[in-house]
Amino acid sequence: MRDYDFFRIVGATILAAGVAVMSNDPSFRILPGPIQTSVPDPSYQQLMQILKTDPLGDKARQFKGDLKRRWANFTDEDLSEIDGNLDRFQEKVRERYGDRKDELKQWVVDWFDKSMTISDSALSQG
Repeated sequence: MRDYDFFRIVGATILAAGVAVMSNDPSFRILPGPIQTSVPDPSYQQLMQILKTDPLGDKARQFKGDLKRRWANFTDEDLSEIDGNLDRFQEKVRERYGDRKDELKQWVVDWFDKSMTISDSALSQG
């Protein structure tokens, strides 16, 4: 019985030491690198701020109309649920376009950049 306990302790110690070594050695990592969380594009954050602060404004209506025309799976209910909340928007994107979510995200960034460029040029002319 004593030999068995001795081998259990030695085995557990070797296992713990191996785990400690492997966790610090990049060649032993299971994942390719540190876990990265996706930081939303600033355009997303600004657009959600517009949708939250002025949901009935021109920009919000234009965005919702263009979004529904280009991405027809969005419903009026989806758009009202989003209500300027980035997490809800991303959830709806995953629900409706899981396989094309990156394409949709790029469309949103491009739409916002184009929209802001048009607004800026209209302001400078007026």
